[in-house]
Amino acid sequence: MSYLQLHEICPGLVAFLEPSILKRYGVAGPSLADEVHPFVCVEVCGHRSTWVMLTSKPGHGRVALPSRFKRGHCKSWLENRSYLSQALEGPSHAFQEASAESELSRPGCRHSVTDDGVAFILDHIGCPNSRST
Repeated sequence: MSYLQLHEICPGLVAFLEPSILKRYGVAGPSLADEVHPFVCVEVCGHRSTWVMLTSKPGHGRVALPSRFKRGHCKSWLENRSYLSQALEGPSHAFQEASAESELSRPGCRHSVTDDGVAFILDHIGCPNSRST
């Protein structure tokens, strides 16, 4: 519907991102899939941010994100299971651009994860940075 604006990027924001665009900016994890996935922002430090990819597939070591932490308008986002996958860190504008074609929400009505949900994710995944702004 509408790609992200830089000022919208904050911990808890959920966006559907194109991994191929992230790869162009050098933002890639060990097994970054090629298809669009939801990602949740967990940290913002200056002009860089850290996002965790979510997947619907359980796997070894993957932890389910409890549905009580999810906010938004899309029934499939709220009801389908989401498992924490890999954390990716890079320039925030890379994540903004990766949302251009695939984002399913619009300004003022974005999907999100509560503050307690972000803390849950950080406890289970960890991130390269230790501070948020």
